Amino acid sequence: MAIGVLAALFAGVFRYVDDHFHTPENFLANTETLADNADVRERLFDGFRTEIIALAEGEDLTAPDDPADEDGADDEVVDEASPVTDAQIERDQAIEEILLDAFDSDVYRQMFTEQLGSVQAQVIRAAELPDAALLRDTGQVYFDARRLYPSIYEALAGDPRTAEITQNAVPDSYGIYAVADRETTVNAAWWFVENGPSWRGLTFALAVLSLVGAVAVAERRPSRVIQFGMGMIGLALVVVVVVYIVRALVPLLTSSGSSAGPVVATYAANLGPLVSVMFRVMVIGAVLAVVGGIAKLIWPDDWVYGHVTDERGSHSVRRRRGTPEPQQPTPQPQQVPVAAAVPVGYPPYGYPAAPGWGQPYPGQPYAPNPYQQYPVGPFAQPGMAAPQYAGQPTVPVTQLPPELVPTGETPQIEAVASAESTRPADAAQAVPRVVASAVVPDDAGDPPRPDTASAADAPPGSPARADDDWDNDDDW
Repeated sequence: MAIGVLAALFAGVFRYVDDHFHTPENFLANTETLADNADVRERLFDGFRTEIIALAEGEDLTAPDDPADEDGADDEVVDEASPVTDAQIERDQAIEEILLDAFDSDVYRQMFTEQLGSVQAQVIRAAELPDAALLRDTGQVYFDARRLYPSIYEALAGDPRTAEITQNAVPDSYGIYAVADRETTVNAAWWFVENGPSWRGLTFALAVLSLVGAVAVAERRPSRVIQFGMGMIGLALVVVVVVYIVRALVPLLTSSGSSAGPVVATYAANLGPLVSVMFRVMVIGAVLAVVGGIAKLIWPDDWVYGHVTDERGSHSVRRRRGTPEPQQPTPQPQQVPVAAAVPVGYPPYGYPAAPGWGQPYPGQPYAPNPYQQYPVGPFAQPGMAAPQYAGQPTVPVTQLPPELVPTGETPQIEAVASAESTRPADAAQAVPRVVASAVVPDDAGDPPRPDTASAADAPPGSPARADDDWDNDDDW
């Protein structure tokens, strides 16, 4: 499709070249306004005035310049030797009046129209020059205004202030002014001028075939027509912007003075038709876009666009019309971390402590424990295991209340009960130990005393025997 849009753009450019440069009638119609342009008239006026004054002074403008005149020394000498007189001032004023009348006459109009046709033929000839011929012929384009000299000389002869000038013959080079040559612009512009007629039909056919082919193979045909039309509008707008930029840069590329104005006017007159053609291209593109929009309303595209949001973000998806829309992914619930059971530590017996409890500061040993007779902590000797005491429970023994007995109806309570059922086997040995060390209260309300029967049966040195000895008055 891009090739078709470019072909449409070049078809418009070659159409402008063929109609403007290769058709004398169109070239005259597009540039005849230059005859009334103030810059062009001023350029011709200055040229004729300089030549006629040179004839009055007896100077030859066709002679090569003297290198001594570059520093301006001779001009100062001439100015001092021949000061301007009143007669010269009156003569120059008379010349200017005669030239103004000549440019307002019908002869000037006829001359300008004829020379526009001559300029058009010279431009085509310069564009068709081969590169090998440019060494001898640079493709100069001239504007010949010598037809004005007969009427101007007649007016000069009828005025006593300028009658003396007509005694000198007009040189053949007077009244001829250079307009352009092959070095005026880039060679690409001259190539377009040369190949305009031959490439106009080819690019137009290529643009049409590209549009038809793009629409035929497209899955979204109305949209393709819209894209083709919008592409034509965009490229034509770019060409218009470039034309105006070139027109703005022309004064910077020409010499300063009065020559910049005529050049700008000439470029404006010759590039104006190109801007008009580009506007036509934009209109054609807009028509195609509108036609594609209407066709899209009547025949919708087979493919439609949607969007899907997932872990990669929102992105567009294309699906055929009538197919189910893509399912939005269901976000997975985040797993809530469950706290793990941490064993309860008993530092006096060397059991592992809970994290963050009972740990020494970095680089310091454990505090001394009078109840521990074995080394612990970072200064313990390797290979020395802590003694194990039989009958010491690893976890506290707690009797479940009646409401926590598993019944099958409260899963939470059953989970707690199942956790209690996972106690070590030695936890049951703590029950006799606790019962044996319990005190039995008397029925009469006396202070609690140890069980004498059990104390008597206890071996010497046991805690029960120590309780029995506690009753002896000698121990107090």
